[in-house]
Amino acid sequence: MEGAVIDSLVKTDLNIFIKNIIVLILIMLFSLAFSIIGSYLYFLLQVKCGNEANVDEIHNLYSISYKNLLNKDPSVLNQTINNDCNDIIMFCLSSVQQIIIAIFSILFMIFIVLTQSILFVFVLLISTILYLIIYYYFKDKIYNSNKQVLESTGAYFGALYQLVYYLKSIKMCSLFENIKSFENKVFMHFFSVNKKQQFIESCNNIFINLVSILTQILIYIIGAILVVKHHITVGMVVTITNYYANVISNTQIILNFWNNVQKCRVSCDRLSIYHNISKMNGKELIEDVNTVYFDHLSFRYIDQEELIHYNGSFEKGNIYRILGKNGTGKSTFIQVILGVFGNDYGGRILVNSIDMKKIDMNYFIFKNVAVCLQEPLIIEDTIERNLIPNDNYNGRYLEYLLKGFNMVEIIDNMDDGINTVLHPLNSNLSGGEKQKIGIIRALLSKANVLVFDEPTSALDKESSRFFQQCINKIENKIIIIISHDDLEYLESKEKKVFLI
Repeated sequence: MEGAVIDSLVKTDLNIFIKNIIVLILIMLFSLAFSIIGSYLYFLLQVKCGNEANVDEIHNLYSISYKNLLNKDPSVLNQTINNDCNDIIMFCLSSVQQIIIAIFSILFMIFIVLTQSILFVFVLLISTILYLIIYYYFKDKIYNSNKQVLESTGAYFGALYQLVYYLKSIKMCSLFENIKSFENKVFMHFFSVNKKQQFIESCNNIFINLVSILTQILIYIIGAILVVKHHITVGMVVTITNYYANVISNTQIILNFWNNVQKCRVSCDRLSIYHNISKMNGKELIEDVNTVYFDHLSFRYIDQEELIHYNGSFEKGNIYRILGKNGTGKSTFIQVILGVFGNDYGGRILVNSIDMKKIDMNYFIFKNVAVCLQEPLIIEDTIERNLIPNDNYNGRYLEYLLKGFNMVEIIDNMDDGINTVLHPLNSNLSGGEKQKIGIIRALLSKANVLVFDEPTSALDKESSRFFQQCINKIENKIIIIISHDDLEYLESKEKKVFLI
């Protein structure tokens, strides 16, 4: 179109010039509108796909044994999932779309140029061959450098995350210099790897730009010769030059596509590690729990001696207190029962005579189990939502528990009372108050298996006694308690389980 405008100026034909200008403006306006609408739709699709991909990958982690994640830094793992998911989505949404458009554009432009002179096409073919040679030379180098960059990026931001996450502990224990030294070491590796990647990409771009410049010079020389010989007009030369610029631009897109393929390969390889781990494939749905039987249950961590070995059973209506010295696997025992380590245990666990390996553990825990951890989970929501596991709860029993644990006055003194929003890392609650929230949440649930891990470790004597009284009143449930404290107020239905 630009060539037609220039030729109309050369011929001093004002009417043709005005018509060409109007057509050119309309094309530009259409292109602008299409670009704005496309960008908006692309943004919506990218955000939605990004969220779903991240959630799906995290959900996949729930279906594998936690033993495979023991040595993983959570912040680094989060960086890996987020970055790799986004890279794959960007590749699928952007790169694939761009390369399809680029290929068709190049073929169309080559056809147009071919109608003017075969010499131009010959130049383009030579440049394409040179581009392919450059790509194959740098392909593996780009893949390896991108893999190193992604790994070092996760480690670096994981180190920064620790500086913030453990801020209070670092400040109280005066460990900032120690942590900073570790962060500097991680940063130097991060910097070195990124510098290497930049060098490789710079070399790749230099060779590509050299080919582009040389090809453009040849186009100008051939165009000038053909104009002098009156084979084509000046406008045609401008048009061909613009076509060539578009060909180069689209060729760059294709080359970037192949570079992005290497990046996408790295992301897929990193995520596939967790997809290739065997999953907990149980499908049996357990609606109620009457007995849990342990047949030579054993468990060991990777490269460690056997930690647990137990025979016995848990039955409804009883309280089971797990006892043992530090390091004898009390908390691990509970985690094995709750499927945290998947099927990575020896012996058998039978729930209502059904092998636990055949049970859908996510449904089993959701339907049947309530857990109070030693450090209860506080979600970023109101106190009420932290206390109440679901909408089906006994309001009077909640009032009774809040009063018995001396939480009424504490909650009333907060700005918004029971509607005060708590924050996991800065909730302004003491350890004992958090523990009370965890206990109340478990006691309010309709679950028929209640698990308490060191429930009284941060409680005063009065609250500890009230907790034991609440436990004594519960009937027709399996109650499991891990505690070093002397629970003197538990009734005789308590059964002790010793892990040696």
